[in-house]
Amino acid sequence: MDHINNGNDRLEILSLEDSPMDAELIYEYLRENYESDINMDIVMKEEEFVSALSLKKYDLILADFMLPDFNGFAALEHVKSICPATPFICVSGFIGEETAAELLKQGATDYVSKDKMGRLVYSIERALKETKENEEKEKRAAELTRANAYLNNLFNYAHASIIILDPQLHITQINHAFELLIGKSEKEILGKSVDMLFPDKQATKAINYFKNSRKDNPWETLEIEVIHKDGSVRTLLWNAAIVFDSDGLTPLSIICHGLDITDRKKSEESILYLSFYDQLTGIYNRRFYEEEIKRLDTKRNLPITLIMCDVNGLKLVNDAFGHAMGDELLKKVAEVMKKGCRADDIISRQGGDEFVIILPGTNKTETEKIIKRMKYLSLKEKVGGIEISIAFGYATKENEKENIQDIYIKAEDHMYRNKLNESPSIRGKTVELIMKTLYAKSSREGRHSIRVGEICEAIAVRMNFDRGVVNQIKTAGLMHDIGKVGIADHILNNPRDLTSDEWNEIKKHPEIGYHILSSVNEFSEIANYILQHHEQLDGKGYPKGLKSEDISLPAKIIDIAESFDAMTRDWTFKKALSEEEAVNELKRCSGTKFDPDITRVFIEKVLGITNKDTNVIN
Repeated sequence: MDHINNGNDRLEILSLEDSPMDAELIYEYLRENYESDINMDIVMKEEEFVSALSLKKYDLILADFMLPDFNGFAALEHVKSICPATPFICVSGFIGEETAAELLKQGATDYVSKDKMGRLVYSIERALKETKENEEKEKRAAELTRANAYLNNLFNYAHASIIILDPQLHITQINHAFELLIGKSEKEILGKSVDMLFPDKQATKAINYFKNSRKDNPWETLEIEVIHKDGSVRTLLWNAAIVFDSDGLTPLSIICHGLDITDRKKSEESILYLSFYDQLTGIYNRRFYEEEIKRLDTKRNLPITLIMCDVNGLKLVNDAFGHAMGDELLKKVAEVMKKGCRADDIISRQGGDEFVIILPGTNKTETEKIIKRMKYLSLKEKVGGIEISIAFGYATKENEKENIQDIYIKAEDHMYRNKLNESPSIRGKTVELIMKTLYAKSSREGRHSIRVGEICEAIAVRMNFDRGVVNQIKTAGLMHDIGKVGIADHILNNPRDLTSDEWNEIKKHPEIGYHILSSVNEFSEIANYILQHHEQLDGKGYPKGLKSEDISLPAKIIDIAESFDAMTRDWTFKKALSEEEAVNELKRCSGTKFDPDITRVFIEKVLGITNKDTNVIN
């Protein structure tokens, strides 16, 4: 390969020419007439031509047409195969118009006759210009292709839903995220009206929003629901913008972008629910009441009445049957209130066993009707056999000058006055139910309690107490194990020796019994006897480890009566002692566990046994 050049910054030309003289003439012509420096490699044979094309990038190829063993058509085919973007100019003698035309048709850039070399510079400049333009066009096309691919990936793989509509609101494109959201493919909905995507109640809202979208405010958003093909609904936060033609007036399409906020809305609604609703009963809570009373405390709502409500005996139910039962009672009370009140009345739980009801535009007469209705409904309901009892009180704000907080206090005072009259009755009934429940759990406990009550009565009579005290001690003996209602059935009815953990559970019953009875005025004194009836003179009893002088006399009586009956009865885990053996045990523990004076009264005056009648050692 020959090289002809005249500098470094140059035009690289490959000349296919079998005449060295012609190649030199072409080079000299270009050197003199072309503005840029040139470097021209000259080859004569086909294999040299192919090799040169493969090894080096040329700006231009000048080729003779008639060559040894091949011609310009073959040369052009090599160029099209190896470097199709490189300009190919045929510089040759006369080849005829048809041949020249065919050469151009097959892809040659130009044909210049050797006897018209004046055209060569122009032909080269035009060819290079077209090549540059083509390269730039291809570059722009490649960039556009990459940009389109990038945008297409963004469109299809975006997590948000995207819809493209035509100006008539027909669907022209949707992305993959939206396909998944609605459960339909793009093919199923292309060309259809956008209203098919939304529930009936949302369709008009969506159409108006998309139709009135503005290019200058694409951030204006709106929540609109979208329907899945299975009928389920998701909530999307949409924004949309109209794309206009270059004139800025003619709409081309509408791009709609939707962010699925269904889960977020559920969380927000859950938080809002927890903020304003009582989690147990499902009615409003104190926070909502405080906000609502501010809103409703206006002249147009006068007269406005507050009803205060308190559940009688809730603490007793919690202590006896557990908080789960107490919760059921509160839920049932809330149901009664909802049934008894009107749709616009505001019912809220203030906490614990207290409720308050706001009655806008309600006078005293109407309020008393509502309370009467709730009382009637409560009489028809029970929870686990427990009657529902609610203490009501109300006060009415009749003029604008009155302070709503003063009305609240008046309603509360009214309710507490009523509660003093109603609560003892329901508590007494609840205690009676507790005893029945205990007996149902264990008939053995029922029989044991009756016998202990009778023994306690007998001891109290022999100790010369007046009849009122005797009855009180008998009642205490009857109820001494009421706390066992809170002990699991499998422990109470255990046929074997108790484990350490089970025994610890049993030892809780004096305290449970105390909590049950201490809330009832008529049993409040007895509650202390129940609490102490397993204490011992030596301080080794439970639950507090009290000693002799700190233990009440009735508790000491109950302890002896309960112990004697337990020793002389068969239990599943041990055989009964004889009366003599039981008396010996009482005497053995007299002074440490049992009170000596009460023990003597029981043995000698109740059982009628003297030292001569037994082998008891004093």
